[in-house]
Amino acid sequence: MKIKIDFVTNSSSCSFCGFGISFYEDEFKESLNHISSMLPKNKNDDNVDFYDLLDEITRKYNLSWKNSNNSYYMGIEIGNAELNQTLNEIKNKVQKVIDELGLKKTVKFIEESWYDG
Repeated sequence: MKIKIDFVTNSSSCSFCGFGISFYEDEFKESLNHISSMLPKNKNDDNVDFYDLLDEITRKYNLSWKNSNNSYYMGIEIGNAELNQTLNEIKNKVQKVIDELGLKKTVKFIEESWYDG
């Protein structure tokens, strides 16, 4: 008998399972006003493209992000963590980034999945 230990995915379902925060676009942008110099600008105008912003932040800090409707999730998914890290080390690493960004959020374990179709 075989046991599948990976996540089963297809194009119509998404998930976030790891340590991170959940947030809405407006509250996230408002919290980041103090670091506006790192925000990427949309080529068509002076507005910040929110997905580009999340891509830039997560790339810089080696995190990941996903969204479902108006909710966003950012952190380290368990499957992307370093194998020698403890769960507490993963949580503390994410909390350090969240604090550095000036977000007033507490990192928690998130298990979310949704239909994306």
